[in-house]
Amino acid sequence: MERIVLAYSGGLDTSVAIPWLAEKYQAEIVAVTLDLGQGKELDDVRERAIAVGAVRCHVLDVRAEFAEQYVLRSLQAGALYEGQYPLATALGRPLIAKRLVEIAEMAVASLSAKEVHEKQEAGEPIVILDVREPDEWEKGVIEGAVLLSRGRIESRLEELVPDKDALIVTH
Repeated sequence: MERIVLAYSGGLDTSVAIPWLAEKYQAEIVAVTLDLGQGKELDDVRERAIAVGAVRCHVLDVRAEFAEQYVLRSLQAGALYEGQYPLATALGRPLIAKRLVEIAEMAVASLSAKEVHEKQEAGEPIVILDVREPDEWEKGVIEGAVLLSRGRIESRLEELVPDKDALIVTH
């Protein structure tokens, strides 16, 4: 059976995504949550992911790595959003991606980012759905991606993905 590795926040959107992805792709879902020091309790996130259908959920404490390798370096470089605010959310994305790839390699996910890119280059039908919020989208657009803010995926999926055989990649 295929496996999909999902960055799991524990919120409604990613909780709904687990059973939807499992059914749509007949795949096992491996959820991954990173504790970046966001201050919310993550004790129940694993149980929530399993309860909605994930076969596994990894909750990784990456606070020290995030602080030392990302936040500290950003502060030392004076990187600020709009010249005023630390780039906390944006800074977390590379670390999240790094850990997702590590888990995907261990979980034998059905497609890596490299494989998605290769399929795109080969002309295979792929739809990339960027589920970030508009302000996050503006900070870094993924070429060819469609912005579909959280909470609107299911209502617009048929419109955005008319090719039922297309590979759907979310970011």
